[in-house]
Amino acid sequence: MTDDLSVLEPDRLQDFHVIANYTTGQKLTPSQGASLCAAVEAGTGFVGIHCATVTFRDTEQYNELIGSVFTHHPKFGEVSVQITDPSHPITHGLSDFTVPDELYVIQSVGGDFTRYHVLTTAVATGRADGSEMKDGVQPSTYLKEFGRGRVFYTSLGHDPRCFVSENFCAITGRGIAWAAGLGLPVI
Repeated sequence: MTDDLSVLEPDRLQDFHVIANYTTGQKLTPSQGASLCAAVEAGTGFVGIHCATVTFRDTEQYNELIGSVFTHHPKFGEVSVQITDPSHPITHGLSDFTVPDELYVIQSVGGDFTRYHVLTTAVATGRADGSEMKDGVQPSTYLKEFGRGRVFYTSLGHDPRCFVSENFCAITGRGIAWAAGLGLPVI
């Protein structure tokens, strides 16, 4: 685990099975962005948690890699999460749950979320600044491919209050294993 983005140089990424991003406010150099995207495209797994859709936003290929960008968030509160694919190994055996969080509202890059495998949804209600917003169900966890790489993203995970949720931890842990290509139990 590091905040040192110099690890995103080509000669340093070759030994990783998966790269996880849980940062905000960071910027990639053109070399780092190209290297990260090339590694995932070649088969390295990628995991984005919560704020991963707000960081590196100025790198267009990264946005395509992760598949969505942050638009806003409602106030911190109880978020109801619905399992939309209970048959997938990442969500198998889990039921809908509520978690204390600051749900990131995201917009798909290049259209809509039908190109991704949505595992969970949540309802976005309002904006943190109190301004009006049409409430709606949105993907909160999805899978996609980027070249030969597997991408797992969850818009949940604002702070430690979310990380004590057994269901959130199960989904995220299984998502990391899936993205790394470590396999999950066949169901």
